[in-house]
Amino acid sequence: MLVTRTTDRIVAPTADWRQAADAAPATAHATLFDASGCLDAVEHASPPLAPGAGDTLRVLAWNAERLKYLDASGTLLRRLDPDVLLLTELDRGMARSGNRDTPAELAAALGMAHVFAVEYIELGLGDARERAWHAG
Repeated sequence: MLVTRTTDRIVAPTADWRQAADAAPATAHATLFDASGCLDAVEHASPPLAPGAGDTLRVLAWNAERLKYLDASGTLLRRLDPDVLLLTELDRGMARSGNRDTPAELAAALGMAHVFAVEYIELGLGDARERAWHAG
C-alpha cells in the first residue's frame, strides 16, 4: 500500500463500492484500491502537545485484537503510560467492536493524538464467533 495523502478524517467506501469489491475478480484489486477513497490516506488528528516532553520516549507496540474491549484497554494503557502507541488491528464501524471509531475514541480517552490508516476493508461479518456474539 502506498500512502499518498493525509486527511483529518478517512471516509469509508460506499455500499456500492463494497458490493462491487465483493463481486470483483482478483484482477480488479488495483482499480478497487484506487476507487476506495481510503486506502491511500493516513488520518491525523492531534490535541495540543503537552508541555515538558522529556529526552526519552516510552513506545508501546500492541496487536489490540480489533480493540473490542476499548474501555479496559484504555485503563491498561493509562497505567502503562506510554508516550507513543503503535497499535494494530483497530476497528472503525464494525459490529464486533460496537460500531465504534476505536482509534479516535482511545486517543481521546488517553488525551493523545492519533494517526490512523486503513489496512484492509472488511467485506464480511467477521468470524463464526464474532457473528454469534453480535447476531442481529
